[in-house]
Amino acid sequence: MSKKSIMSRLLTAALAAFTALPMLTVSAYAEEGSSGEGGGLIREVSVELDASGFKYGSAPVMIASVPDGAHYSVLFERWSEPGQDTEDPAAVWYSDESLYSADDTRISTFEKGKQYSYDLSLQAEDGYTFVNPDEINFTYNGREYHGALWLNGDGRAQLTAVNMPVTAIDNISIVNAVLSYKAGDAPVASAVAELPEGESALFKIDEYWEQFESDGDGGMVPVRYWHSDEEENAEVPEDKRLTTFEKGKTYMYSLHLRAVSGYYFSDDCTLTLNGETVDFVSVYESSLFATAIKTIRPTAQNVIDIVRLDDLKVSYEPGEAPVPSATVSDADADKYEILWECWAKLEESDRGTMEEVAWWSSADSESTPIITEFEKGAEYSYSIWIKAKDGYEFGNDLTLILNGEECTYGYFGASLGGAQCFGDGIVRLRPGGELAGDINGDGSVNTADLVRLMKYIAGNDVIAHVPDVNGDGMVSVADLVRLMKFISGLDVELHPAYPKPETDTPNRPM
Repeated sequence: MSKKSIMSRLLTAALAAFTALPMLTVSAYAEEGSSGEGGGLIREVSVELDASGFKYGSAPVMIASVPDGAHYSVLFERWSEPGQDTEDPAAVWYSDESLYSADDTRISTFEKGKQYSYDLSLQAEDGYTFVNPDEINFTYNGREYHGALWLNGDGRAQLTAVNMPVTAIDNISIVNAVLSYKAGDAPVASAVAELPEGESALFKIDEYWEQFESDGDGGMVPVRYWHSDEEENAEVPEDKRLTTFEKGKTYMYSLHLRAVSGYYFSDDCTLTLNGETVDFVSVYESSLFATAIKTIRPTAQNVIDIVRLDDLKVSYEPGEAPVPSATVSDADADKYEILWECWAKLEESDRGTMEEVAWWSSADSESTPIITEFEKGAEYSYSIWIKAKDGYEFGNDLTLILNGEECTYGYFGASLGGAQCFGDGIVRLRPGGELAGDINGDGSVNTADLVRLMKYIAGNDVIAHVPDVNGDGMVSVADLVRLMKFISGLDVELHPAYPKPETDTPNRPM
């Protein structure tokens, strides 16, 4: 909505409100700084806005008040919902019922997902007038107001503040920002606000990259630019627009956040990006700037095909607590790092599948319940997430060397375009020891285990605990024969082993 349209509506409302005031005898009161001609001049304006009156799902109410002894008062308050492709508001609310026009759509409650702007009109006390808007020191809730101020009418007795922010934003969490690129990549808009389910963002995000080059005097100057905000990016001349990252060039990442109507950033607003605190931010009313968050020099990526992890604790006794233990091989420490490790407790569901029911993570996690110690006889699965360092990415065909041996259990592969990789279920553990041949996990070995193994080999959707009883790395009829001999009392040995993925049996959870 244009300022002209807003002000024409507000001016009409202000004049209507003014003409409704009772006629009083005009007296002159000279303030400090007054010209002494026609009364006192108001240079300082202070108001308090009660932000609790602006809540989604609630009806608009008056929220403004002025200090005792002020030579002005609240004339009216106005909320408006911007119209679509029109200068006129889609809906309005006035604190003064007489200001509505016949064709106004009224705001009954604030709705989630919609934006609202707040305007406040003040009436000077009889005998006082406001100085020019650019001379007024206007504060609200102890903050300086830097928005538009308008004098209404010829008498300079009415002052309107347009589109005033009402509610402070104190904490911001932004996730999914891509901060690492390789040569030839194009910048992407990926950052989003981390919000509770059902909540709408209270600000718009503009990610921007700048390409720097030497100015010849030992300094660096920006020469190309890219904005995630399409309107901002369209303003960049084509010959100055950053389209792809080049090898060896220097690039800097920054953020500009703009609060939606009705909101502003508090002076001590905190910002986290991808889980890390941004130390330096600058706030100016409804804008927050975080500059030089990340500097990169893209290179041709080196592809990682083999991941080596050492020192992983793969055996726990009942009652022991899980601990982070995996380390990156010294030879690969400059290529990748461990983000976090996780143990999950498994239980058989009513559908016959193994499902996770409790968790432990080496990083902060909201998953509950939390595993505090391993239980005897319970089954656990281990997973790990790994991040590639600058200049490296994980390939599509990864090999995991775990504690010096190739790991073939579970899943291990790249994600996020090679920026990370993760292993899921690469270690299985039953504290207190596995009972070889206990295919159904009931703590004994009998014909019920034989039936379960036959169903598993036949391809039925059943759980088979340690089914590789002959220890050859596969699950086949040979394991069924070995188990039959053992149950029959023959002198054969059973192995408490999981099969390797490269078996003739479908790879199912066990």
